[in-house]
Amino acid sequence: MAGLALACDKVQATANAGADATLGAEVEAEVAAEVRSAELTYIHDIQPIYRAWCGDCHSGTAPAGCAGNTCFVDFYEALHFAAKTCSGWNMAQCGLKRVKDTAAGLPNKLIGKDGQPVLVPDADIDRITRWIALGLPER
Repeated sequence: MAGLALACDKVQATANAGADATLGAEVEAEVAAEVRSAELTYIHDIQPIYRAWCGDCHSGTAPAGCAGNTCFVDFYEALHFAAKTCSGWNMAQCGLKRVKDTAAGLPNKLIGKDGQPVLVPDADIDRITRWIALGLPER
């Protein structure tokens, strides 16, 4: 009988360890997601998005040589310039607002050189939103 009790205790301990491992994996995944969010940088995460969706109008050799007088795809500093179309906001904040306006069909939307709305994927919008909330880290 003692052998059976010992076996039951071992099964229960294994079950508890499995539950702890599952919970541990969930917590570990949440922490990893937080770390990835905290590690968002302009150079690594955001510039490629801007290059893909904004580069036609906001790339160049000088910050004042692009649409809206900013080349934020090539000049990180330009993201801190005051935005002309969003009073009190910088270019990063205003650009995000305009991207969201396009998705919602609002009048302050982004229009590409082809005359069509620039529809940035939700995952990219979320990444830019998190990056701005982190304070626009560069590297």
